[in-house]
Formats: sequence, structure tokens, C-alpha cells
Amino acid sequence: MATETEIRFYQLWDDLGAMERYDTPYKLWNALKEYYSEPHRFYHTLDHIEFGLTQFDLLEEYPPWLEFAYFYHDIVYNIGSKYNEGQSAYMARDALRQGEVSAEEIDLVVSAIVATEHKNPPIITLPNQVICDIDLATLGLPRDEFAKYQMKVRAEYVDVPTSKFWPAHRNILKEFYDRPQIYYTDFFQERYEQQARENIAWTLDITSG
Repeated sequence: MATETEIRFYQLWDDLGAMERYDTPYKLWNALKEYYSEPHRFYHTLDHIEFGLTQFDLLEEYPPWLEFAYFYHDIVYNIGSKYNEGQSAYMARDALRQGEVSAEEIDLVVSAIVATEHKNPPIITLPNQVICDIDLATLGLPRDEFAKYQMKVRAEYVDVPTSKFWPAHRNILKEFYDRPQIYYTDFFQERYEQQARENIAWTLDITSG
């Protein structure tokens, strides 16, 4: 039986006006599920995608292609690679070409996925800011939920010694903390900014030793 997320993906394919020849959306979904179920993943799984979809549901409106970009933004996840987002963008591009989606929308999807590299500043468009904010929403969850997600990230780096993992992870969190705002949009600033800063400060404190 199809899950709610699977059904949502098929509906999204229709919303994009994509072609359905050769069972394309079904093959794409199976590939997504396979990638997000890779054994080295603990945080970057379908749970991460499904949580992000709950954040999309909070918004009044957004273009369908942005949700498609979110589905694909972590499809490639190789531990420690600098090329995950770029490779994920290429896979999304190839999927949309199968559906004969417009070149303009494909370019927008690629841009949005690359923006989730979280370089500061990102490619400045409102949709790119939204996808970045949704990708970082777990930073602003209540402390116990935030801590669980942090341990899932740690589990993905199980082969990295604690003495190396936490300094590197601290640097990433501190980069977000040192920004004027962690979140780009007013909506997510109001919803998560304060708690995210408290969570990051707490992590930096307990891992300082």
C-alpha cells in the first residue's frame, strides 16, 4: 500500500504537469526510497524529507517545483563529500527531463537544491530562502527533539572519532549561530530563530571540553 509521502510525490508530479510515460513517477519514487534508505543514513532519510513536508504545509503558498526540489535535495548523500547537493541537483534535473518539465522550472529546481549547501549568502531568491529555512528547521525544535536529531547526525559519522567529529560539527553550528539571522524568511525566524540559537548555544557549551 502506498504511503502518504508516496502519494504526495505522485500528486506533485501531476502538479508539475510532468509526463507519465513508462511509469516514470513510480520508478522515480522507488529510486528516491532506495537512496534515502541507504544503510549509512540516520538523519538524511525519508524522515527528514517528511518532516520538511510538514513545514511546507505551514506555508500559505509555494510553487510545486520547490517541493520537488526538497524531495531531491539530499538524494545523494555520501559522508564528507562536498558534491552531494550538486549531484542531487543533477539527478533532479534528469528526472524532470524525463517528464518533459520546462527548462525554466528545471533550472529553478537545480538552483534551489544547490542553495541547500547553506553557503552564506545563498542564491538570493525567496524560494531558495524558503528551502534553506525548511532544511534547517530541526535546529529550532524543542531541546529534546533537537538533541535526538544531533545524535542521528553523529551516527552518520560513526567512523569519525569523537575528538574529530565534535570540533568539526561545532564549527558548522557556529557558522549558523554567527549569522545575523539563522533563518532568512520572517515566517521561520518567528517560528524557530530563538529556539535554534538556544539549541546551538547549548550544544557549543556541552561539547566545549
